[in-house]
Amino acid sequence: MSQHSNGTTGAIRMLLTQINTASGKDALLPALHRLASQAGVAPVTMLKAAAFLRERGIITGGQGRRYRVAAHGKERIARVMHVLETGEAGFGPLHAMAAWHVGQAIERDIDAGVYDSAAPLPLLKELIARYDTSYYTLRKALTDLVSRGRLVRHKSGYAVAKSSVAHSGISITFLVLGHEKAGGLMLPPLAHQFLGALEAECSRSRLDLITVGYLVYRGTKKFELWSPREGIIDFADLDTSIGHILFVTALDPSLGALLKWLASAKRPIAVIDIAGSERLPETLHGANAMINSNVIGPEPGRGVGEYLISCGHRCIAWISPFHAAGWSHARLEGLQSLCRARGIGISSFVHEFPAEMNMFYEEKALQMARYADLRKAFQIWRKKADPGAAGALDALFSYDIPRRILPRWRWRTLLDELFEHALADRRCTAWVCANDDVAVAALDFCTKRGVKVPGRISIVGFDGTVEALQHGITSYNFDMCAHARLALNFVLGRRTAAADESMSRVPGLIIERSSTARGR
Repeated sequence: MSQHSNGTTGAIRMLLTQINTASGKDALLPALHRLASQAGVAPVTMLKAAAFLRERGIITGGQGRRYRVAAHGKERIARVMHVLETGEAGFGPLHAMAAWHVGQAIERDIDAGVYDSAAPLPLLKELIARYDTSYYTLRKALTDLVSRGRLVRHKSGYAVAKSSVAHSGISITFLVLGHEKAGGLMLPPLAHQFLGALEAECSRSRLDLITVGYLVYRGTKKFELWSPREGIIDFADLDTSIGHILFVTALDPSLGALLKWLASAKRPIAVIDIAGSERLPETLHGANAMINSNVIGPEPGRGVGEYLISCGHRCIAWISPFHAAGWSHARLEGLQSLCRARGIGISSFVHEFPAEMNMFYEEKALQMARYADLRKAFQIWRKKADPGAAGALDALFSYDIPRRILPRWRWRTLLDELFEHALADRRCTAWVCANDDVAVAALDFCTKRGVKVPGRISIVGFDGTVEALQHGITSYNFDMCAHARLALNFVLGRRTAAADESMSRVPGLIIERSSTARGR
């Protein structure tokens, strides 16, 4: 066994002994300063030992809260003991183990697209807070990633390295609904995460990835393929790919031409559907195709419910302004079924607006915002304005206000109404929000109202977005890295037993952050 002069190994052993003797899962552990005294180590050493075990899913808590035994913590103790005894996987001293795990966490975020290729990483002090580590451990982790070619030195910090792998000339096509923007495609958060993970997987396999956006123009039958490299392209330009990965928010009729071409191409097709049907459309029947989704079913709602119940919450609120969408109903269904089975109270606070706000309900937003009154006020304002500014003001009123400002303003107004109703239900100690955007808005609302999070209300979102990370919001992560691996393996013919079926699922996971705590 490696020798550690700082005594952290002894502190880890003390904690493992306490966990082994704890009665049942979710048991509360003694205060760390007491354990430090018993082990004969400094409190900061015991704190490092606790962080080490928390990273491995053996205990939960910290950040001002008492530590508890995790749901499956005892099952993982043998693995940690083996690592401590043998120094397996090159862990060596404890600080090297910690650096290895921090490096793994940073690498996972790189693969998930949290950090853009060739873009600088945040400042070291931000990374220390984000990965809950020390300066020394972080520097060692970053140095290891530089030596492995994942990072490069950038001015006074670090940046994600550009891929320098010699590719094989074999290409995969990634097709995604997007909006054209300068230099690339504007993608929704989950698509951005998936693409980052897929790029990393293709780089490891020495494959070329061709990213193509399919653009459907609302109100017309116009349909185009758009490549960030070449602009508008034809279906024939994709004939060189050995397979296709299609990322959709719904398998709706607007994709008819694209699906028909994919079926005729006679190449493997992996469909990632995050908000539509669980079945392949008839167009793809008989094709070498697989549909993969865990975003639309009840499992995410059940997963969040399990987590909150394990934290001691006995009444939960569901908040969704997008309840016209099937995925919102499915998540609520999963949450409700679990709560009813466990005897937990649940309340729902919803509006039935489509999730694609700026595409579908501009007219509703305008009607509800008393647009006629606003226009009268604008005309008075315009008459008093400088003549040189008239053109800019007209553009603001004819486009920006009705299509950007009012929908967002109305969305926040609707959300605040939902939050007010949820806050009035004093029984609810946890809010489950439809996605991370709603969760961020809930946190902002609570801050303005002086409601303590997580003291009075715990907040959970879905999607595992960068915004949730930045605001410290606990979120259900759909593990887009696993989705990307499954889709790529299908296209490459690396079939598993699960992938042999036309429908596959990837389980998600809860990323616990500071927005949740024990129920009152």
